[in-house]
Amino acid sequence: MRLSLIDALAYLSAVIVVLPMVLVVVTRWGSDYFPVQDLAVLDLRVRDVLTTNSPLVGAYSQFGWNHPGPALYWMLAPFMVLSVGNAWGLIVGSAVVQGCASAATVLVAKRSAGSLWAIAWAAVVALAYVPTGPWILLEAWNPHLAYPFFTLFVLLVWRCATVPGSYLPWVTLVGSILIQLHVGYVPLVGVAFVWLAWIIWREIRSNAGFELRPLLARSAIVLILAWWAPLVEALLRRGGNIRALAAYFVLGRGEESRAGLGTGARVIASVFRIPPAWLGGSSDLDIATGHTVGANLAWLAIPIALIIVGAVIYRRCDQRCKNLLVLSWIMLGTGLISLTLLRGKVAPYLFYWRNVIAIVTVLAVVTSLYSIWPRSRNQSKLRVGVAFLGAISVAVPSATLSIGVLRAPDSVMRFESVTRELAGQITHVDGPVIVRWIGSPLGGLQAGVIADLDRRGFPVGVDVGSGFQWGYQREIPLADAKQVWFVSEGGFPAASLETLPGARVIARVSPLDASDDAELSDLQAEAARQLEVIGRHDIVRQLDSPLSYFNLEKVDVLTSSERQRFLDLSEKVASTGGLRASIIAFDTAHVPKDEVIEALR
Repeated sequence: MRLSLIDALAYLSAVIVVLPMVLVVVTRWGSDYFPVQDLAVLDLRVRDVLTTNSPLVGAYSQFGWNHPGPALYWMLAPFMVLSVGNAWGLIVGSAVVQGCASAATVLVAKRSAGSLWAIAWAAVVALAYVPTGPWILLEAWNPHLAYPFFTLFVLLVWRCATVPGSYLPWVTLVGSILIQLHVGYVPLVGVAFVWLAWIIWREIRSNAGFELRPLLARSAIVLILAWWAPLVEALLRRGGNIRALAAYFVLGRGEESRAGLGTGARVIASVFRIPPAWLGGSSDLDIATGHTVGANLAWLAIPIALIIVGAVIYRRCDQRCKNLLVLSWIMLGTGLISLTLLRGKVAPYLFYWRNVIAIVTVLAVVTSLYSIWPRSRNQSKLRVGVAFLGAISVAVPSATLSIGVLRAPDSVMRFESVTRELAGQITHVDGPVIVRWIGSPLGGLQAGVIADLDRRGFPVGVDVGSGFQWGYQREIPLADAKQVWFVSEGGFPAASLETLPGARVIARVSPLDASDDAELSDLQAEAARQLEVIGRHDIVRQLDSPLSYFNLEKVDVLTSSERQRFLDLSEKVASTGGLRASIIAFDTAHVPKDEVIEALR
C-alpha cells in the first residue's frame, strides 16, 4: 500500500523523535561507566532483581520512604543482564525505555487518531525534552524515566476519553508505571482516572449496548500484575512503605513546609513566558540553590488567555478537540494544586511534567482552531503544510538533543573518576565492613564506593536503618562488623579523623602533591583550632572551600601569609574540579563517637 506524504511524515517523525535515544545506546554501549550518587544505589538495586532480595518498592527518598513500586528496577534489569552486570546497562536501558515510551506515543496517536495527530504528538515529545538537555537520557534516574511516560499517559487518557473505555488497560499500566517511578504523579494520574470514570459512567447511561466488563477485567489483571510487589512488601514489613508514605503525605509528619500558592503559580507561569524553555527560552533555575524560582505572575495571562480561547470555540470543535481541551484544563489545574502543596525544596526534577502540560495546553487550542478552520479547495495543501510545520517542530529539538548527546563528556557525573580511583585502591576487604560518609555526601562518593565493592563481591554494607535505601540485606549491625570505613569528600574531615586513635588511611585521592596536601591539612587543622577557641564552628564546616578565606580574614584567624597560602592551595584544588577524597578505616573497637562524627558533617 502506497503511503501518502503525510503518512510518511508521521512515520518519519516517530523515527526522528527517538534518534537521541538511539545515539545514547550506540555511544554508551560497552562504556566504562562508573555510577555515583543515587545512580550508584540504583546500580546496586537493579542487580538485586531476580535474586532473593529483589526490590518490592521503588527508589528511596531522603525522607525515609520509597517511591511506591519497583517498576524502575524491573524495566532496567534486563539491560543489566545484557551488560553482564556492567553499569553501562543502566544508561542503555534508560535510553531504550525512554525511547519506547516516546515511540509508543507517536504510534498510538497514528493508529488511533491519524497521521496529523501523530506528528502533533511527536512534536509534544520532542519539545518536552528541550528544557532538560541530554542528561535526562544519560542519567538513569527515576524522575527522568517517568518523563516520557507522562506524555504517553496524557495521550492514552485523551484517546480513552474520546472512545470511552478504549485503551483503559494501557492507561492503567502506564499510570501505574508513573506512580511507581515517582510518587509526585499520584495527583495527576488520580484526577485523570476520576475524569475517565465520569466519562465511562456517562457512556453507560446513554449507551445501553456499551460493554464495560471485558475492559474492567483486563484492567484489573494489569492492576494486580503491577501492584502485587508493593502489597507483598507491606505484608512482610507490617505496613512497610505504604505506612511510611501515608505518614508523610497523608498524616503530614514531614517537617518540610509547603511551597504555597504563590510559588506554585510562579512555577506554572514560567512554562508559558515568551519564549518558554520548551522553545529554547531561559531556565528558571537558581544556580546557587538548585531550586526553581518561577516567573513573574503576569505570564499567567497566557494560560488564562488560552483557556478563554478554548472555552469560546469549544462548542464548535469536534469531540477529539473538546476532550483535549478539557484534559489540558484538568492537568493544568491539578498541576497548580500539586505545586502549591509541594513539600520541601522546589527542585525542577519534581515537576518536569509542567512542560508537557504547557505544550498540551497550547496543542489543544491550536488543534481546536484548526478543526474549525473554514474548509476550502486548498484543504489538502493546508494539511500538507501543517504536517511539514509539525515535522519541523519534531526535527529541530530532536536534532539539538542528538547533538547534545554526541557532545556529552564520557563521565555522566562530575566525580566518577575520583570515585573510581578511590575505590580502585581497595584490593582486599577484611569484613564485614560498614561504609559511612563523613563531611558531605553530595558528591556521592560513598554510594559509588559501596556499589563498586559490592560488584566485586567484597563484604561491605551500611548501618541498620538504611536498608530502605540500599536493600535490607546490606544492613550490618555494628556488633557484627569488623571495621567501619568513612568516605570523605573533603580534606578537612579526613584530616580530622586521621588524628583519632585507631585511624588508618586505606585510600586517598588528591589533585595536590603529597607535600601540598599535607600543608593544606595542617593549615585547616590550625584554622579549626583557632575557630573553636572563638566559638565560630560555622566557619569550621566551610574549610574545604576557598571562599572560607574571606571569613578567616574577617575573624583574623591564621596569619596573613598562612591565609594566602591556604587560599592558593584551596583554589588549586577547586580549579582542577577534583576532590581531596579519602577512606579512613577504624576497627569497631575504635569507631569515633557519634558526636565527633556529627561535628564533622
